[in-house]
Amino acid sequence: MKTITLRIPPVEAAMLQELQKTHKSFRNLEVLVLGLIGDTYRNTSKGKAAK
Repeated sequence: MKTITLRIPPVEAAMLQELQKTHKSFRNLEVLVLGLIGDTYRNTSKGKAAK
């Protein structure tokens, strides 16, 4: 498993905290990032070929 450290400036950190209060998808960043990776990969030529 690969560990990714995310460093964001204070302004974006505050924005993220506000989003986490109102949007369920932002509450678990691991699930959000993994979903984005999977969706984006499926739209590449290699991802489409795996179907």
